[in-house]
Amino acid sequence: MGELILIAALAVTATGWFFYLRARSKAGKAGNWPVVDGVVTVSEVVHKVETSSDNSSQDVYYVQPSYTYEVGGKGLTGTRLSFGAANRFDDRQKAEEIVARYPVGARVQVHYNPDKPAECTLETTLPSLVSPLTATLAGAVIAYVGVGFI
Repeated sequence: MGELILIAALAVTATGWFFYLRARSKAGKAGNWPVVDGVVTVSEVVHKVETSSDNSSQDVYYVQPSYTYEVGGKGLTGTRLSFGAANRFDDRQKAEEIVARYPVGARVQVHYNPDKPAECTLETTLPSLVSPLTATLAGAVIAYVGVGFI
């Protein structure tokens, strides 16, 4: 039993780092992608109430942008602000601050992948280390519990 818990701890940690490193790589590459003008068509905060496993509810706010752009005469639509950035917030004000940066009708610079023009982003900043560090901490806690079963 303890061995399975240790494997789960390793899997949680590895998964967190995998997604972080993938987002970091994409963000780095996106900084070198071609840029075209786009227009914001939707910029809103969507409120949801989510229920956790202990049946407690929590208000969460999702930033849901949409923008149009054109590559090679083909109209495309994007919804990504940046690679690895959270679009889910516990604080409505933080979500509103992001939406305020991209009002409907605003002209934006869209970075697009020249090999897959539908893959795009507005921002090329590197993702925060919070997610992989959280995964590492969660993995450590799971490992600590697992050691008790060995």
